[in-house]
Order: sequence, then structure tokens, then C-alpha cells
Amino acid sequence: MTVDAVLAEHGLPTPRLVSITTNGAEVPILEGMSKTLETPPEYISLAITRDGYTDLMPRFGYEYFADDDRGFTFKSKASG
Repeated sequence: MTVDAVLAEHGLPTPRLVSITTNGAEVPILEGMSKTLETPPEYISLAITRDGYTDLMPRFGYEYFADDDRGFTFKSKASG
């Protein structure tokens, strides 16, 4: 089930933060958020499970914001 489907099924608004902790399924999860990304969450956090996040996230409208021992946080370019 996609993030878009879960939010729609429960009538939830776009969250301020989406945290994704998977073993390599980040791209399919992000692609399943196309409706959610129209009014983007301010932040998306990704656990460290692969390389290339800083190259990947601009594709979805996000820029590097911070990192720690658990992963990376990206901020929506639309949120200013």
C-alpha cells in the first residue's frame, strides 16, 4: 500500500515529516507518494541503507538538510 493510499484511506492531511526506514525500497516508496508530494511534507528522513541519497532527493523536490548516525533528513525546496 502506498503512502498516498494510506493517507487517503484514513482522511489524513500531508504530514510535516515522513520517515522512511527500509532496506533499499526508498525509491518505490517515494514514487508511491506522488499525490502527497504535490503538497509536500516539509521533511523526509531516510535511514542509511544505501548511497546516493543526496543525488536522489532533488528528483523529488528535496535538498539535503542534516544527518546523524541514523540517516539523512531532506527539506522540501517548496517549503522555503
